[in-house]
Amino acid sequence: MFVEALTFGGRVSLVATFAPSLLTMTAEFDAMASHMCLDATLIPVYAEGAFDALSIGLAAKHYNLIARAAEKLHNCSTIMRAQFCMASVAKTVESWVFSLVLTSPNSAVRGLKG
Repeated sequence: MFVEALTFGGRVSLVATFAPSLLTMTAEFDAMASHMCLDATLIPVYAEGAFDALSIGLAAKHYNLIARAAEKLHNCSTIMRAQFCMASVAKTVESWVFSLVLTSPNSAVRGLKG
C-alpha cells in the first residue's frame, strides 16, 4: 500500500484506529519514500473512538468515525487505511472524499496481479 501511495506522491494521509500504529507506520512510510527517492508528505490521522466502537460491536459507529476522520483530508491526493479491519469502510470513505482511497488488502492484490 505504501509503494502504491508513493507512486502517486504529494500529500498522502494515513488513517488509523489504533493511535500507536501511526508512529511506526509513519517511520516506515518515510523510510520507504527516502529509499525510493520519492517526494511525498504523510499526514497521520487518528480516528478517535473507532477502535473502541468496533471492540464493543458498534460496527456502524466504527465506520462512521473513520469516514469522518477521512472527510477532513480533502487536500490529500491519497488516503490510506492503516488497519486490515478498515478495508470494509473504504467504499464509505470513497463516497465522502475526492481522494484515492487505498487499503492494504486491495493494494496487495493489485501488486500480485502486476
